[in-house]
Amino acid sequence: MRYIHPVGGHEKFVASGIYHHQYDGVDTGTTESWSIHELPDGAWMIRVDEDYRAQDGSSVLIEGWRSPLTEGGQLLRVDIHAFSGKHDDIKQVRATYTVDEDVLQIGREINNGEREWYTLQLPAGYILSPECLIFAGFEVDELATRQDKCASVIGYFPTFISDYAFKPVVYQPVARFIGDEQLTLGNKTYQARHFEQTESLHLWVDQHTILLKYEAGDASHGAVLHQYAHR
Repeated sequence: MRYIHPVGGHEKFVASGIYHHQYDGVDTGTTESWSIHELPDGAWMIRVDEDYRAQDGSSVLIEGWRSPLTEGGQLLRVDIHAFSGKHDDIKQVRATYTVDEDVLQIGREINNGEREWYTLQLPAGYILSPECLIFAGFEVDELATRQDKCASVIGYFPTFISDYAFKPVVYQPVARFIGDEQLTLGNKTYQARHFEQTESLHLWVDQHTILLKYEAGDASHGAVLHQYAHR
């Protein structure tokens, strides 16, 4: 697994795994490796390595800092290092999303150029959710508590088109709880909660709100968690 910053000696292991993307039940070669470590104050450092090199040559590395549960357990900072494929005009994007009270500060740097800065007024009840699967489990679990009410989810455009590359986007999905199910992955069976999000995605998460599996509405696209470990 690649990372922006290595795990520090003061960090304690929480969980890790690898998502394998699938099409019609067959692995595509795209993977998302992730790990969660706890800092001494109870905050979490969440690292992600999105590896699309087998598909288009691109990769996205992400670090998310989540506040301690005693302080709300909110994602307050996200760092992104993205590397494009061979045929993209943009070769590299670095972006930072930082929550500053009721404002989101966004910095974006393209091809080692000058950093651009943007601000976004944070809507009430917002959810900051990077565009990768480990955060999807946290997101859908929180959305489902809103009882069919829309919530403003803040993500970004995961593209290497210059006008949009990793700029913020706000959308308002709805999620509902379908039921408790048993889900077998490999040789292990999990107790999972099944959610439907905006009538197009089905997601299964465990008791730690870790995403175990997802399927798109037509069930042709999806991902399954492998090599899952939790303390």
